[in-house]
Amino acid sequence: MYWLWLGIMLVAAYLFGSLNFAVIVARLVRGREIRDLGSGNPGAANVFREVGKLWGLLVGFLDALKSFLPMLVARLLFFRGNDYADFWALFAIGLAAVTGHIK
Repeated sequence: MYWLWLGIMLVAAYLFGSLNFAVIVARLVRGREIRDLGSGNPGAANVFREVGKLWGLLVGFLDALKSFLPMLVARLLFFRGNDYADFWALFAIGLAAVTGHIK
């Protein structure tokens, strides 16, 4: 069962990491594609400059949560032990989220 939950959490972390909050926030707030504004970079800095300071900070905060949140959920629900296997499982989940972010 351990490996099943690890696989599910790896996929979920990758998918959560692949969400582009800059695109989502810019479309909701401005109704425009962030890649067509400013530098064209779909990131927090471009949202900060082109959409607004508050929205750019929000995107930066949401991007920071991309790896923390899946690791926290996995730690609270599935990998509660203090052994090396749980440590490496959480590390792999964080790495999956980062990989999804840089896709």
